[in-house]
Amino acid sequence: LGEYFYETVILYGIGVLWFLSALLIAGIIAKALIRLSEKLFPGKGIGIVIVIIFALILFATAAALGTAIRPWLWNASALRFLYYPLAALLKGASMTVFVIFGCFIPESFEKIKEKLGSARPYAYGTLALLALVLLLAVYFLSMPAGEIDINMLKFGNFGLSLITGLLGFAGVLMLSLLLEKVPVLSGVLAFFGRSSLLIMVIHLFIINLTRLICSKISLPEGLIPAVTIIAALGVSAGAAALLSRPWAALMSRLMRR
Repeated sequence: LGEYFYETVILYGIGVLWFLSALLIAGIIAKALIRLSEKLFPGKGIGIVIVIIFALILFATAAALGTAIRPWLWNASALRFLYYPLAALLKGASMTVFVIFGCFIPESFEKIKEKLGSARPYAYGTLALLALVLLLAVYFLSMPAGEIDINMLKFGNFGLSLITGLLGFAGVLMLSLLLEKVPVLSGVLAFFGRSSLLIMVIHLFIINLTRLICSKISLPEGLIPAVTIIAALGVSAGAAALLSRPWAALMSRLMRR
């Protein structure tokens, strides 16, 4: 219990909650870098370029140091407890580049949407082809990139893992522009998009609770996986429906430039 408390206080995170801690640290670093660039280079594009370059350096540094300190996690000495704060910082540092792209992309995204609104039909075909090419590139690059697990500071080939992540980011962005034109589907996906972080935080608790209840009522083993999935999706989505708007407003304030 004491170790769990320590992991929480120093923002290492327990279980799936590691992502929230890392996102918080990445958001703080990203906001500091953006504000510094705006002061040093007001109204100049060079500031954005420098911020992105610095974030890329942070990613590479975090990947290299993460590989070096990972063995500390299984060390019985004080190194194990030094690992947690260092790992928390490195996880946040490695995610900073993606948070920065997330800060700058919305403006460009809205401009693309405006242009698509008056574009000819073949523009959507071009967009679909680009999305397909990018996502196929992600699929084929993910194999040589190796195992990627930011929580465990595993970056595989960190150059390829970074490129794969950014290509996937761009591919999903283009795909979302197309799916927005499908009324019912776009509404469902928008809901899960707004609520994904909240669902991620809730779902593991629901899964464990469902398994516990299933074991108490002696539910047949073959039914437990299906019941667990349905409960996790249903309860998490229901909770997200109630909390998604205040949650989204909170995250928007935290990540706002």
